Amino acid sequence: QKTLRALVQSMKAGGIVPAVLGAAETDCGDVARRLGDEAGYQRLARQLMDTLTAHPAANLVTADPHLLHALRNEYPVLDAAWAQRLASGQVRVWHHTELLADLLERRVLK
Repeated sequence: QKTLRALVQSMKAGGIVPAVLGAAETDCGDVARRLGDEAGYQRLARQLMDTLTAHPAANLVTADPHLLHALRNEYPVLDAAWAQRLASGQVRVWHHTELLADLLERRVLK
């Protein structure tokens, strides 16, 4: 929790207004898929994609490498609309380290 709080503080310092899904955020399905439960994975993936569609944001930031992989690589294969949102630049998925590096590079953060 300390790390995520520090990330939110850094984002705010960089002029980014973060929004957190909180209880609306659900499991990305990564563990289900790795355990061979493809139906469970697809159910969880669609649930999260629906939540993200209902709460549109141009940038999605995560500290979870499994969620990052799912959003960037697995969800586009599962859902053509999700793939289009990513390909068109309507949504950009960031690992938190990429976002921080970008803010540092642009000298928004020191």
